[in-house]
Amino acid sequence: MNRRLKNIVSNAAVAIFWLLLWQLAALLVGKTLLLPSPVQTLSALFALIQTGEFYLASALSLIRIMAGYIIGVIIGIIFGIAAAFSPIIDKLITPIQRIIKATPVSSIIILMLLWLSVGTTPVFATFLIVMPIIQASVYEGIKSTDPLIIEMADFFFVDTITRIKKIYVQTVKSRFISACIVAMGFAWKAGIAAEVLSTPKFSIGTSLYNSKIYLETEQMFAYTAVVIILSILLEKLMVKLLDKKRKANQL
Repeated sequence: MNRRLKNIVSNAAVAIFWLLLWQLAALLVGKTLLLPSPVQTLSALFALIQTGEFYLASALSLIRIMAGYIIGVIIGIIFGIAAAFSPIIDKLITPIQRIIKATPVSSIIILMLLWLSVGTTPVFATFLIVMPIIQASVYEGIKSTDPLIIEMADFFFVDTITRIKKIYVQTVKSRFISACIVAMGFAWKAGIAAEVLSTPKFSIGTSLYNSKIYLETEQMFAYTAVVIILSILLEKLMVKLLDKKRKANQL
């Protein structure tokens, strides 16, 4: 049995174990309203995927969260670079970073609802969660660059573009990739939480909220499963794209 097949079998065994545990817990509770079984959740999911509203809500949630994620990555890179090379900017950005990290996501979302539309709030909430993670990874990556390499570059009069490509990008790369993967998970949590509180017309968060209001626990679990699946798929897609780009750069 090759390694890949072993991993598949191992992952399947783990999944089966937790599904059986979930099924056992549902049987012990004995109330679908409190804890639906995996079969009931799967049945609700199949019912959802046959409706057009499900795809519209999923697509719009995906657009909002990915928009906030991309903006957060871009601004995070800019702030990270600026703070790493400018002590003044670093001092100006640091308090904002600490405030964002310390403030509960729910408080941020409620404040945003006072100033932004219900459709824009999830985008901004996602951005605020993603940006500090990316900024910190870029900042720390640049700051961890070996000073001897910088001295060598100065000695040989290496131009700015070459320095960026061959020194800083190589140093920041591993931290940045890890930060992007971590930020993806946090983006979905923040984005869906913002949708639950702001309830835009078509969104997964609004569907979750309505499921709770109407006591449709199976649908609530089904939509939660959709969020988890989308988050994992996007994470894996990102890892594959980054690996492909890294291999292409090595050729």
